[in-house]
Amino acid sequence: MSADWTVLEIPGVEGVARKAAAKVASDYESVSGLVDKDDLHQEALILLATHGERVRRYVEGPDGLGGLYHDLLMDLINKVTPLAKRAIRTHSYEAVREASE
Repeated sequence: MSADWTVLEIPGVEGVARKAAAKVASDYESVSGLVDKDDLHQEALILLATHGERVRRYVEGPDGLGGLYHDLLMDLINKVTPLAKRAIRTHSYEAVREASE
């Protein structure tokens, strides 16, 4: 998989990554320790760079940065959701023990 890091230099693209990462981190903050905004921002930048052609299509097309934001947001949510579901179903030994006492 090759990356086109130059897409991150397109005006507004890095802001889209930051905004999408912040939104997902905020939405999943209740799953303590699972989602870190900085990690999500890095993941967003990697997703954008590895899908450079898609980034350019959005920026040059009618959907613009708003469409890119929505698409990236869905990609990040799709990455985080399975982890969040697993974390919610997982109970710590200590929590189970305290509940049974």
